Amino acid sequence: GKGSLAVFDQGLFASSNFLVNVLLARWLAPAGYGAFGLAYSALTLLGVFHNALLGGPMLVFGPRKYRERFPEYLGILLRGHFALTFASGALLAALGFLLGWLYSPAVGRAFLALAIAEPLILVLPLLRRAFYVRLDPGSAAAGGGVYLLALLGSTLALRSSGHVTPETGFLAMAGASLVTSLFLLGLLRPTLTSNSSTIRAVATEHWRYGKWGVASTGPYW
Repeated sequence: GKGSLAVFDQGLFASSNFLVNVLLARWLAPAGYGAFGLAYSALTLLGVFHNALLGGPMLVFGPRKYRERFPEYLGILLRGHFALTFASGALLAALGFLLGWLYSPAVGRAFLALAIAEPLILVLPLLRRAFYVRLDPGSAAAGGGVYLLALLGSTLALRSSGHVTPETGFLAMAGASLVTSLFLLGLLRPTLTSNSSTIRAVATEHWRYGKWGVASTGPYW
């Protein structure tokens, strides 16, 4: 039963993003969808890097070492997530200005939109994995249903109002991720209070375990 729910959860999220990519490919001009696809490939790279440092190690340390303090542990990871994505968001914004100047204004705008949307888009996989630590894939699958409805609803609303662009595609993903993340946070209830020694210990463990995943990020992407 749990295995079936886990497969259903993975399928919901994968099919949601795939369906939106197909819709944008049909609705955008070729150059516009090319800009979206190029920025989306950068999001994929950041997602692999993000998982190597946060999500992957959480599946190892969460069920055992931090089982009795999981809300505190998850709160530390959420702070690490926003520190990491704000730094990468600044890099994306700088890259967007550079690409807009040297290469294509459409690509530059897509990267700038991704810089805004990235923290919200990448927090969702982290929260989903937290339910696997708790052996509760059903709640993750419920989040997948919320995400599918929110993403399709916002994308169709953009279509009907004539505002479908590469930038609004990323903002629709961010909005759907925000709605779903709030739903999942209400179930997980992480705590954001922890001492500095615990934070340093978690950071050290995640880096020690995840640095090998970081090294494989480029070839995997």
